[in-house]
Amino acid sequence: MTTSATRPAPTSATLAPLMERTINRLTEVAGPSAVFGAPIVRDDMTVIPVCRVSVGLGFGGGGGSGPARAEDAHTEDAHAEQAPAQSGEGLGGGGGSQGRPVAAIVLTPGQVQIRPIIDVTRVAFAGMATAVALALLIGRALRA
Repeated sequence: MTTSATRPAPTSATLAPLMERTINRLTEVAGPSAVFGAPIVRDDMTVIPVCRVSVGLGFGGGGGSGPARAEDAHTEDAHAEQAPAQSGEGLGGGGGSQGRPVAAIVLTPGQVQIRPIIDVTRVAFAGMATAVALALLIGRALRA
C-alpha cells in the first residue's frame, strides 16, 4: 500500500509572520545607517556621505474552489462522480531596494557645507527627453 503525504497549502495566516519579518527587515535596511555613511576624518575636516535609499515591496494572493470558466462547469457536471473537489490558493511577494549617493556633508572648524553629487547621466537623459518633447511639439505645430 502506498501512502502520500500532502503538505497543506500556505495561507495568508501562515505567511503573515513572514511578511511582517520582511517589512521589518526592509525598514531596518532603509534606516539612517543606510542614508548616512560612516564619517571620514582627515586633519580638521570630516566628510559624511549621504545616499538616497528607495525600497519597494509588494505582496499578493489568490484563491479558488471550483471551475472558473463556463465550459469547465459543464464538464464538471458530466464527470462529477470522477473528479475530485477543486481548490487552489496562490500567494507571492517581492521587493527591492536601491541606493545612490546624493551629497556629502563637509564639516570644518566653524563651517558646515552640503555638497551635492550631480548625476551626469541623469542630467543627460533629462536633456535628451526635453529635446525629443520639443521636437515633437514643434513638428505638431508646423503641421497645424
